[in-house]
Amino acid sequence: KHMDMTFTPASGYPVWDPEVRVYDVTDNRTGEKSILYVDLFARPGSKEGGAWMSKIQNPSADGKKPNIIIMNMNLVKPAGKGPVLVSPGQVETLFHEGGHALNGLKGTQTKYFSRMGTGNGSDYVEIHSMMSENWAFHADVMDTYARHYKTGKSLPKTLLADKEKSGAFMASWDMLRLIQNARRDINFHAQNRNDFVSDAEVEKASQLPSKLSDHVRPYPLTRFSHMFSSPDSQYAAGYYAYS
Repeated sequence: KHMDMTFTPASGYPVWDPEVRVYDVTDNRTGEKSILYVDLFARPGSKEGGAWMSKIQNPSADGKKPNIIIMNMNLVKPAGKGPVLVSPGQVETLFHEGGHALNGLKGTQTKYFSRMGTGNGSDYVEIHSMMSENWAFHADVMDTYARHYKTGKSLPKTLLADKEKSGAFMASWDMLRLIQNARRDINFHAQNRNDFVSDAEVEKASQLPSKLSDHVRPYPLTRFSHMFSSPDSQYAAGYYAYS
């Protein structure tokens, strides 16, 4: 159970790979029912990279068509008997996409299905994922999943405290990167395409007037494929605002 919702492993639904897991989801407060597909593992050559949540089907007003959500990751599949350990960044991404999935699973009785789940402005959509991220390394939450893969022991509180301290080191760098990403984002999309010379020129024009700017490099424009994958994508000129 999570957020007053019940997730029940389900069978009988069509899947595109044997590793895909499916859950029947019930909102215990409203009785609303949904289906959640979870596709965690990478399949090079047949599956897009990255991590994302998508809506497969909107619910129908008469209840005959269920709300169907999918959550995707690209974790390395265990080979043989040995485990594959995930990095803190991957854990954070899992919680991030989990937040989006919960957003998509809630509110199926909304009047306008186009506004349901992630069909909203980025400042609203991302609050769910960011809140979920913040829980990923909370001591009480980690105690439910963070175990040593050999001994089964919980993560030492001293190690978690050290991680929190290291996260605060040079914390201003993250803000400088966000600002520089936004500056480059604005400059790129405000430029007439006939005047475009190179990505390097845009990056140079967007460089922060700071002695630290050489160490604060914006993401390359080709880092995320969904930046320009849709003509009406809000990511195209706004993704770097929360990078």
